[in-house]
Amino acid sequence: MADFVPRIINDSELSQWDELVKKSGSIFQSSIWLNLYNNRNQKVQRVGIFKKDNILVGGFVLEIRKKYGLTVVHNPAFLPYCGPFYSFPSKGADLNSQLRNISYAFLDYLESLHPHIVSLYLAPKWVDGIPFYWRKYKVIYAYTYQIDLYKNEEELFAFLNSERRRRIKQAAKIGITIKNIVAIKDVIHIVELTYQRKKKALPVEMMRQIVSELNFGENSYAVGAYENGILTALVYIVHDNKYAYLLISGSLYEAHPSAKSLALYQAILQAKAMGLSVFDFEGSVLPGVESFDRSFGGTITRIMTLNKAILPLEIALKFYRRSRF
Repeated sequence: MADFVPRIINDSELSQWDELVKKSGSIFQSSIWLNLYNNRNQKVQRVGIFKKDNILVGGFVLEIRKKYGLTVVHNPAFLPYCGPFYSFPSKGADLNSQLRNISYAFLDYLESLHPHIVSLYLAPKWVDGIPFYWRKYKVIYAYTYQIDLYKNEEELFAFLNSERRRRIKQAAKIGITIKNIVAIKDVIHIVELTYQRKKKALPVEMMRQIVSELNFGENSYAVGAYENGILTALVYIVHDNKYAYLLISGSLYEAHPSAKSLALYQAILQAKAMGLSVFDFEGSVLPGVESFDRSFGGTITRIMTLNKAILPLEIALKFYRRSRF
C-alpha cells in the first residue's frame, strides 16, 4: 500500500503534472481548466501520486468545502470526472497490481482529510471498485454515452436511431442553419434561459467564467442552430487532444424540436474533423436526457461513483439522496 505516495502538487511540479495529464488525463485535470476554479478561490486540489523515488505517475482532482461545519469532498462544478489518471509501462497482472496501489493511495489521501461526506465521480476507464468496497464506500454506477469518432460520417449517421435521423433531415428541409457561435454572450444567454425554464439549478458564475476564459477554437467550441437568422439552440463543447465533451446545451422555448438535434450532430462531426477520437456526452440518468443522448448511437459506458458519510449523516442522506447513500 505504501508503493505510492499521494500529495498536493507544488508550483514547481505544474509543468510535469500537465505533461502527464496531456498523455493520460483529460482537459478537466489540466491547468487550463483548473485555473478557472483558482480564480474563484475555490478549494480545488491537484493531488499527485508519486513513486517512492518522487516520480509522478498519476493524479486526481478534488474540491474540499466546508458546509454547516462539515467537510465535504466532491467533484468541482462542471468537472465530470476527478480521475484518477495514470501512466505505467506495465501490462497484465503487473498493471493490475499498480492500479490497485493507485486506488490505495487515492483512498489514503481521502481518509487523511477526515471528511464527513465524500461523493465523487471517477474517470470512466477506472473499473476496479474492490478497494473502495473494502474501505466501506458505496460504489454506485452512473452512465454516459461515448461515440467512437473513427467511424466515417456515413457510419455515424447510420448509428443514430430512426427518430434522430428524421429530426436531422427535417431540420435541413425547413431551413434551420448551423454555424459556430463566436459571441460568448449568446451561449450564456441561451443556457441561462434554458435552466430558468426548466427550474434547474446552475452554477451561473462558474458557467460564465468557463465560457469567457476557455478560448473558442483552442479548447472549446459552440455550435448553434438558427431559425430565420435567430439563434434558437446550441451545444457547447470542451475538448483536449483526444476527447470532446458535451458540457452544456440549451434552447429557446420556441425552438423547433429538430434544432438541437442538428446542432449536436454537427458538433459531433466537427469533433471528428478536428481529429479527436471520442465524443463523450457526460451522461445523465434523467430519463429525458438519457434517451436523447442514447439516440445518437454511442456506446453506454459506466462511471464509478464513490459515496461515503459518517453514520448519522448517512442515515439522513438516505432520505435526501437515496440513490447515492
